[in-house]
Amino acid sequence: MSIQVPYDFPDGYFTLQPHHSTLWSQSVNADQIVGILPSISVMIAFRGAGASISEVMTHLKTDAKNVLFGELAIKSISPLKLQTPYLVKMRLIRSERKTGRKSGVFDRVKLGYTIKDAEAGLEVSLVNQTWIIRRFEETNLAA
Repeated sequence: MSIQVPYDFPDGYFTLQPHHSTLWSQSVNADQIVGILPSISVMIAFRGAGASISEVMTHLKTDAKNVLFGELAIKSISPLKLQTPYLVKMRLIRSERKTGRKSGVFDRVKLGYTIKDAEAGLEVSLVNQTWIIRRFEETNLAA
């Protein structure tokens, strides 16, 4: 089973509204902090990605039930602003096939989201995410 890597998914857009910032701050128990939390980049990345979870799963040749979400890293380059349209570029950076003694065959997949101010064209944030995908069919073949 071969997955095309690297792979650029279609571009997407997301405009950060005041209620997004308020709800995000409340959900992470940081509503006492004034301003926009850099961690809201995660929501911008996921909501603004040009591909749905289903489309990503199709490209990865798996079903969501086989995916464990792993590490998440955020690099804030410049402050986020309300009422600003953001361009989200999503890329499948790498996929590594691994075999665990107990877990069997799995892929460690890294996805990257580059968030740019759509009007200024400047990068404002990078979000990287690691997924672990259990490959039951390969595990059963190896048994």
